[in-house]
Amino acid sequence: MTGTDTADVAAGELDANSLPRIRQGGIASVVAVLALAMSVFQLVTVDYRFVSQHGKFIIHVGFALAIVLIWKGIGLTRSGRTRPARWSVIAGVGAAVVVAAISAVAVGSYYEQSALAGTDKPLWVLAASAFMLLALYIASARIVGILMPTIALIFFLYAHFAYAFPGFLQARGIDFDRLLDRLFLTAEGIYSPVTGVSATFIFIFILFGAVLKHSGATDFYARLASAAFGRTRGGAAKVAVVASAAFAMVPGSSIANTASTGQFTIPMMKRSGFKPKFAAGVESVAAMGGEVTPPFMAGLVFIVASMLGVGWGEIVIAAIPIAILLYLSLFMSVHLEALRSGIGGAEEGDRVRVRDVAKTGWFYLLPPLVLLALLLLQFPPERAGLLSVLSVPVILFFTKRRMSWKSLLSAGVDGGLMGGSIAVIIVVASVIGGIINFTGLGLTFSSGLIDLAGGSLIAMIFIGLAAAIILGIGLPVVTSYVIMAVMVAPALVELGAPELGAHLFVLYGAMLSQISPPVAPTVVVASTIAGSGFWESSWVAMRLAVSKFLLPIMLITVPGMLMDGSFLDVTTAILRAIPVVGLAVIAIQGFGRKNDNSGAALLWRVVAGVGSVLLMFPNTVTDILGVACTVAVVLAWVALARAARKARLAAVTLEEETV
Repeated sequence: MTGTDTADVAAGELDANSLPRIRQGGIASVVAVLALAMSVFQLVTVDYRFVSQHGKFIIHVGFALAIVLIWKGIGLTRSGRTRPARWSVIAGVGAAVVVAAISAVAVGSYYEQSALAGTDKPLWVLAASAFMLLALYIASARIVGILMPTIALIFFLYAHFAYAFPGFLQARGIDFDRLLDRLFLTAEGIYSPVTGVSATFIFIFILFGAVLKHSGATDFYARLASAAFGRTRGGAAKVAVVASAAFAMVPGSSIANTASTGQFTIPMMKRSGFKPKFAAGVESVAAMGGEVTPPFMAGLVFIVASMLGVGWGEIVIAAIPIAILLYLSLFMSVHLEALRSGIGGAEEGDRVRVRDVAKTGWFYLLPPLVLLALLLLQFPPERAGLLSVLSVPVILFFTKRRMSWKSLLSAGVDGGLMGGSIAVIIVVASVIGGIINFTGLGLTFSSGLIDLAGGSLIAMIFIGLAAAIILGIGLPVVTSYVIMAVMVAPALVELGAPELGAHLFVLYGAMLSQISPPVAPTVVVASTIAGSGFWESSWVAMRLAVSKFLLPIMLITVPGMLMDGSFLDVTTAILRAIPVVGLAVIAIQGFGRKNDNSGAALLWRVVAGVGSVLLMFPNTVTDILGVACTVAVVLAWVALARAARKARLAAVTLEEETV
């Protein structure tokens, strides 16, 4: 891993290595206590019990910074070293103490200082702001590498020197003291509503995932998926898809998902006959599915809701068809590859019945169902998360799989470590978003993009998708989304895109960086497990994720894809999206035959690709041509299948005659 790794990488490392380090005593024990204390704090302050809203935000950030600064130190770790140098840790402890002191003072003076917005602030406020920003930049660099804090610093400097920039980037600069003031003890920077999403919703669901993991639930989900799909054609790869969907029931990250499920799905795929690069690609895309899978979307649903000022349920409903179609397209790709390679299901001796697996752990399905039921009953998400966390040990108490105190404490530590690290990333993203907003850069940049697109929504869609993928390289999804949400989404809305569609479009575009070279952190982990090359695995992953490139565009171009129109609009949109995805998969993967690269097959694959693109843009002419392409490809598939069957029968007959 390099310094350009994303927050997902950090989360994956936390998930894999947190407890072994904790047992070493000394500083590691301090980190463990802080992480556990953070988890307890988050539990007891649900619904802002014992603390004000902004008091909770401030303490949340203080905990997160203290954990990361002590755990990781303040100096970049040399290549080949797994631990920071002693001086780095000591300095980190000192910085954490200062952060704690600033946070304690900030809790008591927040409302007094925020009421004085626009006035000259005392020197201690400016010094505290500068130190907290520096601590955030250092902590984020220790988690995801130097790229993200560098970008944050560039935006900070732009806010002051905007007057020196050319063209539409030119703006009135903001004095440093004014800038430091607006980023601290206000709702525009460090303690913004985006930070509040981390302090309230995201952390509690991360903790829920940690408790499930230490209860043994995630192992059960993997075994259940293996039993359900292991015996089907290409079953090993389908198990990877389903297991990742199961892991997506709770917030996590694509890297943590890959590291967890990939340890058994990738070797299983290789044993069944899939090439290592294909196994790595399948696991990478399946793991990324957690970020698009409702109801949590790896916690991103709450960030989007905060940016739009809407209920998270509206976003969940809009994301449902995208998630279903993504997994269906991946299933189809896997099935076609299995057909082409002659790969069947699991060996008879390896097959396990679903009923037998369910008997051993059916109760592990109850906590996620409890959470979903509470959310459907319109419980506040944070309270629903709290009750769901508590439900895990309570439910298991009445089984033979009771959670020990050690498991509960370990879950608290893991939740604090992962939640604290992700909180740092979210806060830095919040600072960047705040700077973009109060400098007016978002509006001016959007105007520039509209001019570049010539006022065309279609051109703006492709410009926006390219920008999202490029900007996402080396950045956590939440950071690139926040930047895109204030710089690109407004341009899409201005040209006629629905606001929710524009935000989901840039969000899904940012996610594609997880599998797109040259960084592709999810593929890095998967290819390492598979023993395949990074670049070849990345290209396979991008082919398998073809629907992830196309479906976001339809959120803007097709009425009803956001599930917010009439019944006819929604039904028509879904019926349109199915052939779009199916034709795209055929264009990329072929028909599942060994002669898919022959002249006739290639021609029909081109027709499939053209038909897929035509159906993405509703119009009488494009619809007629798209339907014609769909019918032609289906007939061609049937004809190719018949020809292949005749060829096999002829070969068998010839062999029998020869014998």
